[in-house]
Amino acid sequence: MKVCVIGGSNLDMVAESYEALTFHDSNPGKLSKSLGGVGRNVAENLGLLNVDVSLITVLGNNPDGAMIQSETEKRHVKVHPILKESQPTYLAVLDDQKDMHVAISSMDAMDEVDVHEIEAFHKVYETADLVMIDTNFSELILDYCFNTIDKPIYVDAISTSKVHKISPHLNKIYTLKLNQMEAKALTGTSDIIQSIQILLEKGVTNIYITVGSEGVYYGNHLEGINHVGTEHVDVVNATGAGDAFLAGLIYGAVHHLDALRVAMNMAKITLESIESVSKQLTEEKLLKLMEESK
Repeated sequence: MKVCVIGGSNLDMVAESYEALTFHDSNPGKLSKSLGGVGRNVAENLGLLNVDVSLITVLGNNPDGAMIQSETEKRHVKVHPILKESQPTYLAVLDDQKDMHVAISSMDAMDEVDVHEIEAFHKVYETADLVMIDTNFSELILDYCFNTIDKPIYVDAISTSKVHKISPHLNKIYTLKLNQMEAKALTGTSDIIQSIQILLEKGVTNIYITVGSEGVYYGNHLEGINHVGTEHVDVVNATGAGDAFLAGLIYGAVHHLDALRVAMNMAKITLESIESVSKQLTEEKLLKLMEESK
């Protein structure tokens, strides 16, 4: 099966202070760069699992964009770039306890994309068996995708500020992954069960609401609404766990496996890794972990 991801690719930059932050002054510390973006992370996870995956994304027409494309393609992802002047970039400033004090998300390039630039890659999503979309693109682009693509669509809500973009298209979503805050922003209630009921009534086929260490609530019309807890995990870095979870749902669908079990094990592998996409991830490791966790 072929998978097409339509989503964001970020350059993630983290500035970490060695000492307690002093505002309005220079703070000794270290800077680090990594690859990010929900769509890109999902595609990379799938590439590492030997899924035939393509990524339609915005990249800067500059060395940063070229580096992201090159490194992502090394993970067996076919990258189809929409080139813009600036590279979407996320900058976070952490204190000496690794707590984030401020972050800046420079995503203007995503809003510069027009429909013709997405339409230029129509053969990519038309020949895919399923499509994953994140909410980084503008409402105009998301409207086009939901109204044009006739494939099972998987969606990552990404954030409370972006989840509203999918409100008009809930009946076109096959699988929706979101957290409790995003679910509240979308449905208007903090009651998870009620949120799932509302989303099912609005036409979403499968809903997964992650609640951190409390596990996952999920629902569909066949199985009803259920909850599964998580086993203990020595968390090294929580960044990227949600992206890995969604990649696991897709991998499960591709291989006709228990998608939730795959997703939970994918999240575990990522939580135990310092990277947002684990360098230790392989298809063999995932299947072995699933066998051990039966």
